[in-house]
Amino acid sequence: MIADRDNQMFALPVAHYDRIAKLAPVFAAITDDIRRETLETFLPALQERYLQLLRSPKRNFDARIGAGDDILKALQQDGVALHALHEKARQEIRDYVTPIAHEIMARLDTLTRLRFSDGQVALDPVEHASLYVAVERALIDCGALPAFSAHAGRKLGLLRLVAQVNTQRETQLKYGDIDAEGLPRHKTSYFHVDSTDWPTVK
Repeated sequence: MIADRDNQMFALPVAHYDRIAKLAPVFAAITDDIRRETLETFLPALQERYLQLLRSPKRNFDARIGAGDDILKALQQDGVALHALHEKARQEIRDYVTPIAHEIMARLDTLTRLRFSDGQVALDPVEHASLYVAVERALIDCGALPAFSAHAGRKLGLLRLVAQVNTQRETQLKYGDIDAEGLPRHKTSYFHVDSTDWPTVK
């Protein structure tokens, strides 16, 4: 339990790590002193962040923006929206990124042990300025970026880009056999959010 500055109490979920096979051996070595020391370090930061979330403006589920309303409605109703960039923008981005993707693939072919990060390259905003401009323009033109901003209740912009290549070999090493659509047996294996901070837009 944690309390805010008005002494309102909030319960936090507790994970049963001892029930997770891979973590059970480690969990057995965790003493009450280790738990106490960890909580004393972690809870003040958690409490401050949680208070920030509580003080955040309430989301406006009736907001409408015109272009991009279809995306915004889906976000408001379902919390997830699927949308494609305009084909011209997709082609412009694809033309720029293709040489980078080939470089990543060539490097992956030389590795015997693959990590997920081996298939990624962070793209510097200065060196790849034209790509940043193209991607942000594409997100605006299709209505996605305005919808994200309206959904979050604040103006959002493009922060960084990462080029990522997923090859059949790398995917099979990580997830096992994949089907004709390139998906593993558990088709939601990779579905995730990267942060619980609000707003989360993926």
